[in-house]
Amino acid sequence: GLLDVDSGKVMLDNKDITKFNNKMLCNYRNNMIGYIFQDYYLIDYMSVMDNIRLGQTIYNNDNRIEDVLKKLGIYEKRKVKISKLSGGEKQRVAIARAIINNPDIVLADEPTGAMDTDNGIKIMKILKEISRDKLVIVVSHDKDLANKYADRIINIIDGKVEYYHQIDNREFRE
Repeated sequence: GLLDVDSGKVMLDNKDITKFNNKMLCNYRNNMIGYIFQDYYLIDYMSVMDNIRLGQTIYNNDNRIEDVLKKLGIYEKRKVKISKLSGGEKQRVAIARAIINNPDIVLADEPTGAMDTDNGIKIMKILKEISRDKLVIVVSHDKDLANKYADRIINIIDGKVEYYHQIDNREFRE
């Protein structure tokens, strides 16, 4: 829904979103899809709470924000400006903003790309937990993390699907 379609259809919930007008498409994206961007797209001079409020479609629901921040382990940072946070903390704020409206789908673009190994694992565990209730799609070049946390892997090389791999990841579920 962020790019125009050249051909074909994009079906979500039995709806052809390529037929949506701009207002319908914006409404669908705002309420049904949470985006986690590789570069966070947070506003540095604003607090954690204010950055998440920007993404809320339900006006000023601070209780919901606080619940999400507690779940992500950054509640104590809620009044801190983004410029004072570590990369892992910024990514968790980006995740909070993406899930604040309780979307059905979460799209994550290289969510661990700018992190050290420990923070990358924390982020993947959070996304795995979210995936218990939501569809979470992660784009990543980190094959080790993908193999450990994914339920399915679709490998795309030069725009073509090379293989589709179903994973039985019982170890994480246990």
